[in-house]
This record gives sequence, C-alpha cells and structure tokens, in this order.
Amino acid sequence: EVLCQHSGNNDIQPLVPQIVKCMSSPEELQDTIHKLASTTFVQAVEEPAMAILVPVLVRGLKERVNAYIRKSCVIAENMSKLVEDPAQAAPFLPAIMPLVKKASEEVPNPECRQVAARALKILKQIEDAVEQRFMPERTFIDSQLTKAAALEDSIAQEFVVDLAVDLILARDFTEEAWKTIVAFSDVKNLDKSSDLFLEECRKENERIEKANKV
Repeated sequence: EVLCQHSGNNDIQPLVPQIVKCMSSPEELQDTIHKLASTTFVQAVEEPAMAILVPVLVRGLKERVNAYIRKSCVIAENMSKLVEDPAQAAPFLPAIMPLVKKASEEVPNPECRQVAARALKILKQIEDAVEQRFMPERTFIDSQLTKAAALEDSIAQEFVVDLAVDLILARDFTEEAWKTIVAFSDVKNLDKSSDLFLEECRKENERIEKANKV
C-alpha cells in the first residue's frame, strides 16, 4: 500500500486502500470497480497510475459478469483518454487490449460490446501512436544489426530488436538491463560490432531521455 500511495495521481489516490484490498481479496472486486467507474479522471494518467489500475481492470475483464466487464471498459476508456505520453501506456497494452477486444466481439450484451468497442478504439489510437513513434527506432536497430552481419536466425534477431525497443519504451537505460540483450546475442553468436552498437544505442537513448527532462 505504501508503494501505491506514490502513484502521483490525485484522482485515484483516495481509492488506493480499496484497490490494495482488492488485490488480496477477490470479493472486493465489485466494489472497487464500481468506485473506479464512478471516478472522474481529470489529471493526466501516467505509468505509476496505470501500474495500479491495470491489474484491477484485467481481473474485471476476465469476469463473466457483464456489469464487471462493462465498468472495466468504462474505466479503461476514461483512463486512456488522459494518457498524454503513449510510451507510458505501451507496457500495459498487451495485458489489456486483447481482453477489451474480446469483450467488444464476444460479450452477449450489445450495450456492453459497444462500450468495449469505444475503449478499444482509444487503446488502438495509443498503440498506433507508439508504433509511429518507435517504428523508426525499431527499423534502425534491425537494419544496423543486419548490416553488422548480426544473426543468421531472423527470429533471434527480431527477438533482440524487441528486447531493445522494450527497454527504450520502459526508459530503462541501465547497463545491467542492456547486458541481458548482449548476453542473449552472445549465445546466438552476434558479432562484437553488434554488441558495440547495442551499447551505443543504450547511451544515445539515455542521452535523449535526459535531454527531454531538462
């Protein structure tokens, strides 16, 4: 609960004790979702707030009760509308988008499907914004690894690229994290010039991140 108190979002701050209780007591899910669905979000929603909200939404979307699914979609829509930096939402999209999409297609209640479709539309806009923003980065990393005679296995190379882009999205530029990519690439016989490129990539993105904070 102490960690959750540092969400930085005043809209959900009063509900943090309830959300924490819900995480350990499934029977609290209905009350938690009802309170969150009734919350008016006015502050920009950032990564710490999403880290608190998304597990609750995932649980609600997996329920079989239409009311839980509908309210979870309402929360997802309201939250997504206030995401100013798509990169901050990117780590959570794989957890929530498939469930919202499933609700928009499979829930028997047409009104619930409509609400889910609205939420999915906003989430898809965020996903598209992330792809547009980071596709050049992905393409560049992929092309440089190819130029460096990187990997004979294209699937392994794609995995290395995914790891690098995921770390950039997560704003994790620690040497320890990026060494996991190098360790994998060493196993896959990635040559030394590619290792050096990954290190340069880490440093350059770290520099950009620090410049953006100034």
